[in-house]
Amino acid sequence: MQQPAHTLVLPLSARALRLIALAAIVAAVVAGALVFALESDDGSTAATGSAAGTATRVDGGPDETGAAAAVSGQPSAATGPDEAQVASAVGSTN
Repeated sequence: MQQPAHTLVLPLSARALRLIALAAIVAAVVAGALVFALESDDGSTAATGSAAGTATRVDGGPDETGAAAAVSGQPSAATGPDEAQVASAVGSTN
């Protein structure tokens, strides 16, 4: 004689179903808001320099490269060593 297959079926109450449906709706709304926030382009990330060659921070703050170079004691990129001289010195050591 063949044994009947026993399956465990847990009935969900109406309150549990409503809770699951509400959680799904909230998750869909949050996902939609996240996609909208990531896809909307309000132009705030575009850097607009006031003069050619000057660095502009994304958040609109001042250019602090000169102050950082003065504090660290290292030359800034504008007053650094000549790359051509460094390359010729490295190339001549072989």
